[in-house]
Amino acid sequence: MAIRWVYRKPQWGELVDWDAWQMPRPVGEWWCNDNAGNLLNDASGNLNHGTLTNMDPATDWVPTQYGTALDFDSSNDHVLCGNPQITGNAFSCVVNCLRNSTTARMLWRHANAGAGKGLYLYIQSTAVEVMIGSPTPTYRSFAYTMPTATWVRLGVTWDGTTCRFYTNGIEPAAASTTAGTYTRAVDHVFAIGMWNSNLYWNGSVVECNYFPLALDQSQVQALQGRVPIWQPTYYSFASAAAATSIPLPILTSSRRRSA
Repeated sequence: MAIRWVYRKPQWGELVDWDAWQMPRPVGEWWCNDNAGNLLNDASGNLNHGTLTNMDPATDWVPTQYGTALDFDSSNDHVLCGNPQITGNAFSCVVNCLRNSTTARMLWRHANAGAGKGLYLYIQSTAVEVMIGSPTPTYRSFAYTMPTATWVRLGVTWDGTTCRFYTNGIEPAAASTTAGTYTRAVDHVFAIGMWNSNLYWNGSVVECNYFPLALDQSQVQALQGRVPIWQPTYYSFASAAAATSIPLPILTSSRRRSA
């Protein structure tokens, strides 16, 4: 009787089927599960791969309840992820993260930081600030005290008129009417954990999802508890004895069945 062993592992070169999931497609989808090296792969298929900058892969890939995460030391750690295609006056960004202190830090930005224009999410001690606009930025603040040492999924959406802020799919503060325009430019770089060579993030990040439109609340909530879609890899052996003779990866989620 042949034995067929099925194991699941992340296939970072493959696309998540967002259409089947009835969700818009992101322009950047960064899962911090690479667990090695200086590259943070973009699973959206848009090739906005991130480069770990001033980070040590030996110590900054850390285990968490979600798998692995990237740990940022608030000194100079950050990830540069290219220039995702945000083409209209709308965006959403949802990040699963934790912070180690209440000191004000930048979680992400898609901007020319030196010129002070673009998009960002700035986590302060008792509020969060959203910058929207290029060439002329506007700022909206939401009252919120992010806990320390606790995983929280922070989301921001803007539809060209209204800016909303979410924590774990819930709006802790009223939406803000924010007129303005955003024109993506070649000098707008998406960075995780940094503003303009300052305000470095002090904490960890598991995932970051960036969309070119405003998600509604049900879509933001759908991201809660989401895990990567694994693709099965199959090995077939003539016998159980033959199967034990070939080294296999660690089977963190596996099952055995008869062929």
